[in-house]
Amino acid sequence: MQLQLMRKEVLLLTCATSKQLTDAKLVLQGCLDPPKQQTVERAEQYLLSKMLIERQAQQTLGKRSGKTLALQPTLLGRLIDSMPLNIEASTLVILGAFLGLLEEAVLLAVLRCQQPMVIKREPNKRLEYEGLLAIYGPKAQVGSRDEAFAEDELLANLAAVTSYQAWQADPRRLRRARKGAVASGPEGDRVRLVGLKARPELNGLMIEVGAFDELKSRYAVRLESGEKILVRRINLAEPEAEWCRKHNLSHTALLAVLRTVEHVLQTLFRWHPPLLQRHHARQLTLVRNAQQCPREVERLPGKLFWLFFGERDERLLRKLLQTMRTPTGGHREPVNADVACCFFWERGCCTVRNCSFDHGAARQAQAVDTRSLCKFALVGKCRFGASCRYRHPDSEPAKNDDPEVALLQEQVQAGLGSQMPHFAKADTVGAVAGGDFPNCYGAPQYIQPASNLLLIGEGDFSFAASLSALSKERPGAQCDGSRPIIATSVKTEVDVLQAHPTSAAQSIAKLRGNGATIVFGVDACRMDDLRMPQFQTAPTCIVWNMPFAGVEQLEPNQLLIRAFFCSAVRCAECWGAAPTVHITVGINQFADWGILAAAQDAFLKLEAVHHFDPTSYQGYTPRRNDRDDPFEVGGAEVRTYAFSLQLARVHAADEALHEEEVASKRTFVIAQGEGTEYAY
Repeated sequence: MQLQLMRKEVLLLTCATSKQLTDAKLVLQGCLDPPKQQTVERAEQYLLSKMLIERQAQQTLGKRSGKTLALQPTLLGRLIDSMPLNIEASTLVILGAFLGLLEEAVLLAVLRCQQPMVIKREPNKRLEYEGLLAIYGPKAQVGSRDEAFAEDELLANLAAVTSYQAWQADPRRLRRARKGAVASGPEGDRVRLVGLKARPELNGLMIEVGAFDELKSRYAVRLESGEKILVRRINLAEPEAEWCRKHNLSHTALLAVLRTVEHVLQTLFRWHPPLLQRHHARQLTLVRNAQQCPREVERLPGKLFWLFFGERDERLLRKLLQTMRTPTGGHREPVNADVACCFFWERGCCTVRNCSFDHGAARQAQAVDTRSLCKFALVGKCRFGASCRYRHPDSEPAKNDDPEVALLQEQVQAGLGSQMPHFAKADTVGAVAGGDFPNCYGAPQYIQPASNLLLIGEGDFSFAASLSALSKERPGAQCDGSRPIIATSVKTEVDVLQAHPTSAAQSIAKLRGNGATIVFGVDACRMDDLRMPQFQTAPTCIVWNMPFAGVEQLEPNQLLIRAFFCSAVRCAECWGAAPTVHITVGINQFADWGILAAAQDAFLKLEAVHHFDPTSYQGYTPRRNDRDDPFEVGGAEVRTYAFSLQLARVHAADEALHEEEVASKRTFVIAQGEGTEYAY
């Protein structure tokens, strides 16, 4: 354990910005309780073997206050150092991205680093805990407590978090999206009243939370009888906590896991290496199981995991977890010096039928094992697992011909250092849309056959004018009388012409001349209020370039993005079609504003990341809505992020909401009108 912590500490110091801290040995020797020099050297050797750090080239060694810096971090080392995880868990995340399983790998890595886990583990209730693992996990029976048991435990917790997201969080998200509730408070949620002392007869009733009264610091709700009451936050029982308690999950641990997962993903997208592009490309080949309603699920052993993951997912996720096993009997040199030892065979989990790596050393290690057999392992109940002092019977893992499993094993065997160009930071290499290591796609092709665009937040309408010129050149454009482009602005026409006296008039004239539609006074947070009789079909794509709340603070921009995404969900329900959503921001804005988490809460999935070059649109210059100055994005690289609506999630959440309304004996609405008012 001390060596594992020392590895991360040495990597952190080597990646430090200050040159005074990059000499890990010197810094650690100055501690009050310095570690052994041998431990630091072993940590450095480990980092060198994993290519997380490297020796500086001779020409880069210069005179820096008389000190020579011998080590420097690699691209892989800097990426792993940026994650709030240990080295092994960060490696698991990167391998998962290569397979197109980034979200699942991040969740597994966070679960492995966090204690306690999501599934409750009560003291002295081992059998009950194993029963919960059998319900949530992929196996109907849980065997002995070895490393395979730890992998089953993580997979069961993965299924538990996924079930919470699908069956409890998604219905709440859909309800809030329909009501336009984007704040972090409970407004718009259906909760249960608890702890009322003056009116105990109301305890246990389900109500819908209304607005917050800041003067009285209470929430307003109205009962079925029309009576209006004000209650404190402590009297509103969170339905998520009750659901977790009912399903033997820790609500506190679950929220901590989700926050850490969000932080890890934000870090990756701020870095935005070609690794993410590889993940999106591989993700297209994966097929997910349709999510079901919780009331249709029987809590039978071995059933819940397979509602969300298929056999292919289970094999790949288990193989990812096997990369974190410790070698049985320690590392051994191969019998054949020309062939490296099989990484997975040393850990007793090689499943490739014709493995090209050496297995001889592991066989020799097994042959010289003279320890007595463990009588508990013979019946599958040894609780010590790989750390048992007695010998366990040999168990040959099942072989398969899955090419992706074989590819993963070869990747682990070669090491992540062989894929170093995949970890280059975007702001250092810029936008790379071609070659072997792209970090984004080319510019999005908005003008497509049968495409209808809804442009939001236009400043001087120069972007819309550029697209309308391209649309007019499209073969057969407007032969059916449709309007392929509708451009909107939150300002009135008079305000737009005053803010942009030169460019706006020309762009508006060009748009109308090309047959496009212009609508003023359209709020990006209320797009569903827009009526479009000019369209024969609903818009297929919603585009918003450079969104901005008017201030540099994070919270107003975060709320703006969330309201915009919620509006897109309501538009899909009103129009009967699911348009794609394109939003153009800087890489740092994408991470700082929490756009990926906001899209997840609005049932949107990131499909692609495109390079955005304003000069490729003739006559377009990004400008603010209120003045004619060019819009600044802080010097960061700009990308266009394309999202698609996950209809399966929306339908499952809608069905859960419908069943909840039918099962509820009383329905309470948001407080409106007059009535007798009480405060508790």
